[in-house]
Amino acid sequence: MRNFGIFLPCAVSSAELAAFGLGANGIPMGKSEQIFGEAPDAAYLCLAAELSNGCFDDEEFERLQADLAFTPKAYVSIHMSSTKAAYDRALEIAEAIRQRWGGRIDYSGAGGTISQQFQPPAG
Repeated sequence: MRNFGIFLPCAVSSAELAAFGLGANGIPMGKSEQIFGEAPDAAYLCLAAELSNGCFDDEEFERLQADLAFTPKAYVSIHMSSTKAAYDRALEIAEAIRQRWGGRIDYSGAGGTISQQFQPPAG
């Protein structure tokens, strides 16, 4: 699976993410995840927004702050399969989260970088 991460400039609770996802037609999958669409074209929103899910050590955190130009307070992850439809669905959710809370999308888990989007081939 691939993923998008969204680094947010504010803390976001699991309850806030769950409410956001439900409002965007997400379907709960237990307490920690919501699904959008159907496999193989589904996207999965993780409802845990701990910053530690996107940063692993102090050095990486310092580099990240420089790249983002803000100090991130939360990290949201959206997983997807490698289909174009799943990618597009995940990107739509990531953009909606970014618009709601601010921040920046990290495309590195989908083949891009923190500053450059990756677009999968059509098909």
